[in-house]
Amino acid sequence: MIIMKSSGEEACRPESASGGEWVRRAGTPGGGRSASIGTSPGGSRLPWGGDAHGFGKRFHEVSGGTGDARRCFDAELGFVMTEHRETGAGWTLVRADCDAAMRSIDAGSVDLVYADPPFATNLVQRGRSVDQAYDDRWTGMPEYLDFMTARIEGMHRVLAADGAILLHCDWRTSHHLRFVLDRVFGPDRFVNHLVWRYGLGGSSPNRFARKHDDILYYARGEDRWFEPPMVPATSRRMAGQLKKATDVLDVPSINNMAAERTGWPTQKPLALLRMLVGACLRPGGTLLDPFCGSGTSLVAAVEGGRRAIGVDRDPAAIRISRDRLADVGGD
Repeated sequence: MIIMKSSGEEACRPESASGGEWVRRAGTPGGGRSASIGTSPGGSRLPWGGDAHGFGKRFHEVSGGTGDARRCFDAELGFVMTEHRETGAGWTLVRADCDAAMRSIDAGSVDLVYADPPFATNLVQRGRSVDQAYDDRWTGMPEYLDFMTARIEGMHRVLAADGAILLHCDWRTSHHLRFVLDRVFGPDRFVNHLVWRYGLGGSSPNRFARKHDDILYYARGEDRWFEPPMVPATSRRMAGQLKKATDVLDVPSINNMAAERTGWPTQKPLALLRMLVGACLRPGGTLLDPFCGSGTSLVAAVEGGRRAIGVDRDPAAIRISRDRLADVGGD
């Protein structure tokens, strides 16, 4: 382990202002940075603090004290939506648009952001069942970049001074998003352009086959935590030994028969997230995944002794993530 130095209306109105003091739940991994604890009904540990005034401070109790909900106007969706939170041993799930949810997370309280946003495919991404789908259609790249820029600025705000971001994208947007990250974080905060080489997929008669995703790694400040992941050596000289991973990560995609497959349309393999979280987030630290989908990054964090906050506005994503996290934590 080494410490690295790198050269419309959006106000939410609380439905209820009654409640007790927030406390840490037993079983939450210790160590690392913790966001401030505020007031909430039910007594569950949540990383949202503050008083009863303004955005995201107190919430109406639902589901027997394990979840919180509030209603707020979503400027993008154009209607009032309910933001729902629930917690377990070391994790918090929030059903909301991440742009709104991040505004109620304390600045500097997150150690690592792993973001796997829509890829601007201009398709409805569909999974195994009817409810496992999300709309990834846009009027054009300007609309997509407006969407992403606001959220990247939110990610930057919640990151600790020694935190970092891993932004997962592909050939459609990586060149655009790197400019956004340069503007928000600064070009001197760039660490790596990681390539996830997954191997599966078709070929093309008129171009090289696209067999990888991009993961843009930026630091929030001059300091950051990093522990190089070790992978099997491929040379004859080092046969049977381990070596430090390069910026090309060879991790297979999830095959159709894999036990970890949930049916979520863009699910990433747990082996990939274990590698990224283990390398970039200190034990006991806090991970935020603002587009958590099936919750793979959250599972990787919690099983590795980190805390995890997952945000998604799709109820099916929250349900899948909750079920997977309950299996990890024994809730």
